[in-house]
Amino acid sequence: MNLTFFLRTSCLVFLGTLTLAFNQRSPVLLAHSGAANTPLFLAANHAAATAWQELPTRALAMALEGYQTLVEQGRLPKGALLALADLSQPSDRERLYLLDPLHQEVLLKTLVAHGKNSGQRYANLVSNSPQSHQSSAGFFLTQGVYQGKHGTALRLLGIEKGINDNALARGIVLHAADYVNKGLANTRGWIGRSQGCPAVSPAISALLIEQLKDNHCLFVYHPSYKLQTTRLFNTFAP
Repeated sequence: MNLTFFLRTSCLVFLGTLTLAFNQRSPVLLAHSGAANTPLFLAANHAAATAWQELPTRALAMALEGYQTLVEQGRLPKGALLALADLSQPSDRERLYLLDPLHQEVLLKTLVAHGKNSGQRYANLVSNSPQSHQSSAGFFLTQGVYQGKHGTALRLLGIEKGINDNALARGIVLHAADYVNKGLANTRGWIGRSQGCPAVSPAISALLIEQLKDNHCLFVYHPSYKLQTTRLFNTFAP
């Protein structure tokens, strides 16, 4: 067989296989990024992950600065994943990004709910107070999973005193919720709201929680949030 013909045919078959994977309705494991246990995957109905250059600039800059501080402290392992929830965007936008900072790859973007007392379409307010039913901003370290009223949920340790350090006591976790869906976003312009938790669609929750559990990072950006890396240094160790 002609070598050129063989290589061309093999490439076409490979590309065709990727195209089928991209068009699946459920999350698809595509490849490995190179970091240990860090799969590249796309959420349902996404033809391609968002390019790194298309990420929200201000939110990303803060996220990476804090993330690097935590890595340098040894609070996060090198190669840890970073989830960025950009609460400057409205809730009908896919404003939660799963990032691999080591390779500058966007692994996923999806909808995420904010607290019901933070606002309707936009999260105008954030809080660290118990019973506020508002979202909390800042940096969180992910912990283990448990089975709760929303199914599998991921515990979040807020590590900024006065900003989000009541997260565990408030029961702020990453969980699935039926009210996080494109149908609501399209029909009324905003998705359902939580009691302060970053809730995601049930279609993606299991995969997202599996990738983020056990010592990765979540950064919730809000326009009112001011990054102070010294605050990250002064917080208690998990």
